[in-house]
This record gives sequence, C-alpha cells and structure tokens, in this order.
Amino acid sequence: MLWKILVVGALILAVVVGGVWTVFKMTAPAADAATHFVITAGSAGPAAAYSETAPGLRLATPEPVFDARLSELGLTQARSASWSNRSLNGDSATVSGMVKLASGELTPLTVRLVKSNGVWRVSDLAYGVPSPVDN
Repeated sequence: MLWKILVVGALILAVVVGGVWTVFKMTAPAADAATHFVITAGSAGPAAAYSETAPGLRLATPEPVFDARLSELGLTQARSASWSNRSLNGDSATVSGMVKLASGELTPLTVRLVKSNGVWRVSDLAYGVPSPVDN
C-alpha cells in the first residue's frame, strides 16, 4: 500500500515539475528579450533600449518621454534581471520579477512584450509585480 502512495506521489511531482519546466521553456525567448532590453537600458542607455521596443510603443511614446520613464524606473542603472512570473498568450507575453541596479538595490518590474516579425519586443513597462488578482 505504501509503495502505491509513493508511486502516485512521484507521478504527481513529475507532472508538476514537467509543467513548470514547460512554461519556463516556452517563455524563455520572451524572458530573454526582456532581460536583454533591461541590460541594454542600463549599459547602452535609453536610446539603444528605445530602438529595441515594439513599433506600437515607439508610435505611442516619443523618445524623450520613454527616456524619462526609464530613468523614473531606475532602468538606466540596471545590471541584471530575474523573472519569477511569466505568461504567454500567442504573440504576447508578460514577465515580472526583480531588476538589480548598479547600487545593488532590487526593484520590481513587469515587462509586456509582443512578437513582431518573429522577434520579441517590449511593448510596455510597469513598476512592480502584479498580484494574482491583477492577472
């Protein structure tokens, strides 16, 4: 009887681990694009980051406004990023997590991305990580 419980438990654990791995694998290209964007903003500056955003963001947001937003979020000092929450819906994705600044401070960030001509591009940035209710 005990072995049956152990086998069922192991199967459930395998399904859960497999599901988490699948989500992270499927969202990896979008998360990588978000990380690249954040590091570009911190190392090459707002103009370089702006050139990597989605066409819709560039159309709706003039570069000086975008530059100010990056500064406001602290992203001009970004050094790395780690995404703890990821979601994918066709050609749009959202990643949320923490960005490490040059000072060592961690700041929460949510990045929305769209796939444009096969490339993931940032379409929106928001300070903070949404709660499950916000999703």
